[in-house]
Amino acid sequence: MRNIIAALALIAALSLVAVSNPEAVLGSQFADLYSSFAPLYALYRSYADHLFTGAPVAAPSGIGGSCAELFSAVNGIPSDLLTQTSSVALAVLRAEVVGFCASYRLTLEEIERSSPEGLIPLLDRASDEKLFASIHKLNSTLEGTLSQALSALGEGVKRWWFAVAFAVRTIIDRSTIDRIDDDLRGIFYGEEGGAPPVDLPEQVSDAMAALIALSGRPLTEGEADQARYLAEYIECYFVFDSLPQE
Repeated sequence: MRNIIAALALIAALSLVAVSNPEAVLGSQFADLYSSFAPLYALYRSYADHLFTGAPVAAPSGIGGSCAELFSAVNGIPSDLLTQTSSVALAVLRAEVVGFCASYRLTLEEIERSSPEGLIPLLDRASDEKLFASIHKLNSTLEGTLSQALSALGEGVKRWWFAVAFAVRTIIDRSTIDRIDDDLRGIFYGEEGGAPPVDLPEQVSDAMAALIALSGRPLTEGEADQARYLAEYIECYFVFDSLPQE
């Protein structure tokens, strides 16, 4: 998963063109999908670290409801905005989510309810039942679906709309914003750029610059609130093609 944001930052030089919001809608929906998968991936990584280094393991917040969130998110992606190849990949992912949740939903709920002393034996049993292998497979299918969608968008401005919407929605989806990755500038401006590569309202450009200024360092509580507001402001324009009332 850590490679996804980096991949989105690899955007070619773009010419000025008009707004194309469908790609932003798609980017926002894929961000929700990744956010819904995050507790599962965190559990997978935590258990792997425990096995290899003996690190303590904890059940991620929301793990018990992750199947419901994942099912809702994967079905929220609008197939009509995808190419035929990408739609097929999405259909495969949806089927895999259904199968995964049918097999492991109750186990995940049990993990969330588990006491600290009972967690490791429960995870060991879940591992024997192929939970972690299934999470790994689901992650691969998810990344493949995103790669298909990005490939269909090409390297031009459509990918840029997708990438910005994905980035800001990922920030919005976080329950706590303690830090924003410093690759946000590359996503917003392109690798070598110093401004958005398309004409935007001044308020939106200013919001993007302010959010970049908050990236790459720990945030205070007030800065975290500001970052969430800025991300929501940018998303409002990109996804809904409107500016929020001040």
